[in-house]
Amino acid sequence: MCPGISTLIDIGDRCDIYRFLVQAAQSAMFSKFVETEKQKNSAWQLQKRLHEAQAAINDRLRQRYTDPQTLQLVR
Repeated sequence: MCPGISTLIDIGDRCDIYRFLVQAAQSAMFSKFVETEKQKNSAWQLQKRLHEAQAAINDRLRQRYTDPQTLQLVR
């Protein structure tokens, strides 16, 4: 840092810089939060589709194999 550089920046400018840095950090944190929530929603939807697919497969297997032992073997 150059000697005397701090004397060139007055207190108001420093506050503006700090305020800008805090706002930038808050904005970055909020963006990360939003992206995390999007990913959680996507994971929840995929999990729901997986359970629906598993239920559909189980229903089809039960319809096709009425004997419990055969059904167990197929699974």
